[in-house]
Amino acid sequence: MRFFEHLFINFFIPPTGFVKCLTLSSSFMKKFFFIFSAFLLLSSCGKSYKVNIEFSKFEAKDKKAYLTDFNSGDTLATATIVDRKCTLEGSFEKPFVGYLTWDEFAYPTYVVIVDEGETSVSIGEKYTVSGPLNEKRAECDQERLMKIYASDENYNDVYMKFYQENKDNILGQWAFASYLDAENLDNDQIDRLLKEAPAEYAQLKIIDKLKSLNKQAELTAPGKDYVDIEMTDSNGKTQKLSDYVGEDHFTIVYFFWPSITQKDTKELLPLNLLHVKSKENNGDFQVIGIPAYSTEEQTKQAIANAEIKFPVLISKDPVTRGELYGLYRNSNYFVAIGGNGKILWRDYTLDEIVQKMLGK
Repeated sequence: MRFFEHLFINFFIPPTGFVKCLTLSSSFMKKFFFIFSAFLLLSSCGKSYKVNIEFSKFEAKDKKAYLTDFNSGDTLATATIVDRKCTLEGSFEKPFVGYLTWDEFAYPTYVVIVDEGETSVSIGEKYTVSGPLNEKRAECDQERLMKIYASDENYNDVYMKFYQENKDNILGQWAFASYLDAENLDNDQIDRLLKEAPAEYAQLKIIDKLKSLNKQAELTAPGKDYVDIEMTDSNGKTQKLSDYVGEDHFTIVYFFWPSITQKDTKELLPLNLLHVKSKENNGDFQVIGIPAYSTEEQTKQAIANAEIKFPVLISKDPVTRGELYGLYRNSNYFVAIGGNGKILWRDYTLDEIVQKMLGK
């Protein structure tokens, strides 16, 4: 660094240095500026990180680990898990919050705050991460969980508490965004909270994402026209949601996450029964599944393993179509569409949807 400081001081600050600069050949100056610019670029992104993961109770053979930025949604690093261990590494400008997954779009996801140097992660009966900010984040999860167990309806207020205590670091940004998402706040409520937050919070991509999803939720609220969804698999077969919406029946759209869908998933039995009875009796119900956050292979595995009987749209593109309905990282969600193409109801609970449909 002293070499570049010397050049800068002698060539750009004193008047005599400026004269020297004018007398140099243009080729030398081009080389100088190239070297100086390259040095500045390297110095601006010189921080590096390593996330060392060890699995004590997880079948990790031949799987890959993924580190995704919670703010942008970008995949930052991948690594193959060998002997229940792997290391995710890269460079960064400032600490960030990442989501850890394996087998892309798998579930569950683990949260880790990544800072300069090495971060140790242990995944087993307990999930532990080294570093003071990660310890604080674990406290946040623990306090929120205790409130849930105590039937305290204000359990999401724990996020606000940790946001207030950590406004000046990345933990505060994560807690703030988590509160907005968990409370399902509308855009006016989000803007009011942003006025009291540090200015940089308004620039978070995750905030823009949540506000965009709110707009989509408004466009697909009960009484609005349903939004069609089209998906094409690797064989070129294309299916649309509109193929299953008709004037003579209700349509239940089941948005689900294949990685966590099992044979004993509580929604599957009634959905399968509705589908079978409807086929047998030319009934009033049509069920259609829309996978979220999944590859084509994961969707097909879920259909087989969970014994899904109703049609499921399959796509080679893993982007979730749930965002068209304002859904974000949903594990399951239901939208009921009438024969006229209007959205009747939408809810996280299938029972509520079915009761309303039967009543109508």
